[in-house]
Amino acid sequence: MRIGLLEIFGIALALAVDAFCTALSIGTAKRYPGQAFRLSFHFGLFQALMPVVGWWLGRQVVEWVQAWDHWLASGILLVIGLHMLWESFQREEEVVARDRSRKWSLVALSVATSIDALAVGVVFGVMEAAILFPCLVIGVVAGLMTLLGLHLGRRLRRRYGSWLQVAGAVLLILLAIRFLGI
Repeated sequence: MRIGLLEIFGIALALAVDAFCTALSIGTAKRYPGQAFRLSFHFGLFQALMPVVGWWLGRQVVEWVQAWDHWLASGILLVIGLHMLWESFQREEEVVARDRSRKWSLVALSVATSIDALAVGVVFGVMEAAILFPCLVIGVVAGLMTLLGLHLGRRLRRRYGSWLQVAGAVLLILLAIRFLGI
């Protein structure tokens, strides 16, 4: 199945919301030298690589789920979207004043913000969609959204952070409905 450029970009934006919100949060704390590069590079890299892993997993199970793959794809996107929506209404923890863009903290944040990308990769694999271009778009968008989040952190976080996550969740839910052909 071929997924269009607009859909790929929509998925990339929805997936980048976690990285953006995390960057917004980190952006409100003290800035450290090289922090913007480390966060945007790693968030973009993990967002680009996780769909490849998911795609490979999805390709392994495609024969068993081919008859109902559109239901699986829609279900996964719906679950991700609903989970993001639920997370957007949860109380946020206080930001700790330390550099979160180093060592294991950076790896943990990179993995945490890209788990949804792994699930989307499974969807691409089950749908037998191409993976290279979508991963490139997803990674670049996540890196740019991370930079934007860091830059806007002080001004926008308290006012709009959860609404951005709501928008990303709604976008994934709408894509899930579209995959069902409704």
